[in-house]
Amino acid sequence: MTTLEDKILGEKKQCYCSSSEDEDDKKDEGDGDEPQDGSATSARSNKLKFIPEKVVREWEGYSTNTGPKGVIRDWQRFKQLETEKKQQQDQERITLANKLSTTCRSHLDDEKEKKKQAEKDEALATEPESEDEILKEYLEKRMQELMSSKIRSVSVFGAVHELDSVDAFLENTEKGPKGSLVVVLLYEDKAAGCSSMKNCMKYLASEYSNVKFCQIKSSLLNVSSRFRSVGLPALQAYKNGELIGNYVQLVKEFGDEIYGSDVESFLIEHGILQDKSLVPSILRSKTQLASHEDDSD
Repeated sequence: MTTLEDKILGEKKQCYCSSSEDEDDKKDEGDGDEPQDGSATSARSNKLKFIPEKVVREWEGYSTNTGPKGVIRDWQRFKQLETEKKQQQDQERITLANKLSTTCRSHLDDEKEKKKQAEKDEALATEPESEDEILKEYLEKRMQELMSSKIRSVSVFGAVHELDSVDAFLENTEKGPKGSLVVVLLYEDKAAGCSSMKNCMKYLASEYSNVKFCQIKSSLLNVSSRFRSVGLPALQAYKNGELIGNYVQLVKEFGDEIYGSDVESFLIEHGILQDKSLVPSILRSKTQLASHEDDSD
């Protein structure tokens, strides 16, 4: 058996087999062969290539060299990519052409555009007028329908009625037409302003045919002599049998010369007469037409 000292000195005993010695010899041989094994391993590692993860993921489960089917599939994929690339290039060319293109219009094109614009402006200008005309026509038609149904129910007078007694006065004032306005003039032939006031009554009767204008001498009503000398001419307004207006000493208001327009404004201001400007024209025309028909009858 070889001791540690013999191993250090390199001495071996003859004709003796030691398992540990053989193992040591094999280990030494193995240590001697190690550089050769390392060179072979490095040579094999050089032959291996690194495959990126992206390529591994994109692998579709077949090889390009698997036969006719693989070749056909590769060809179809190639044509698909080629078509998509061509379409993309065409779209880019169209986009670029639109950006770089310049519009060119001729003189005729400008004239046509101006003509079209003028027609549009004219149509817009005439449209409100046409709408107003349609609305006006509709209102007139509607008013005619209303007037045709109610014009006969409205009392039409158009003249001054002379009353010759107290009974006639009461009949026209307290028992007058329902809903109609009655205006009565109290006068005396010799009183100041009465003559011009009677002319004013004729004017008002012609302008307001739906109002009943009457006149009566104050002496027939048994009024006092002081009233006949100081209070005349006087106007009284009745509606539905009730006194709604009583105006005396009108000479102080208008003077000796009294005009119909002044009396009209006075009565409108006090709410007795209706302002004609507030009455629709079709209503005034229908009233006047009915008045003429009654006069002809």
